[in-house]
Amino acid sequence: MYFVIAQFTAVIFQPYLAELGFSTKSQVALFSAGSLFIMAASAMLCGRIKTRRNEVKLLIGTSAGLYLGLVLIFLPKLGIPAFILLYACIGAVEIILADMLNRFIPSENRATVLSAQNQLSSLSYACAALLLGAAMDSLGIKLSALITGILLAIGFSVLFAGNSFKELASTNT
Repeated sequence: MYFVIAQFTAVIFQPYLAELGFSTKSQVALFSAGSLFIMAASAMLCGRIKTRRNEVKLLIGTSAGLYLGLVLIFLPKLGIPAFILLYACIGAVEIILADMLNRFIPSENRATVLSAQNQLSSLSYACAALLLGAAMDSLGIKLSALITGILLAIGFSVLFAGNSFKELASTNT
């Protein structure tokens, strides 16, 4: 889900800013410098505060921030803060997921697993791009972002609830 949101955010950023009345130069400056700065700053901060004990909570919090950011895009006055939240969460999630994957995947299998992960994320984005593109064409960027944020939040909640149920069931047996 994270990879789809990261790609979706990059796709909608410039047309969304155009709808808000930003010039092309402003869009490029905000997107290029602004998003990279925010992602780098949040990645560095996350790298400092992340531990093995809090990484799952950080992952849940940043995932919630991703979905909240997509929902907030629907409100024009919160558009820029929504993108700041999205890019801050994207930067933090990059650090959290990389550390978790590197710890759980044995070194001799890491290149293969990461390559497969990259291919699966590309495939999932290709499928999602078709759906999101059709939704943006028919519903507009704001409503599409709102619906995407809500659906992903529901999906994440179901996934998290399923994992919590499995953990509870395994501790009771």
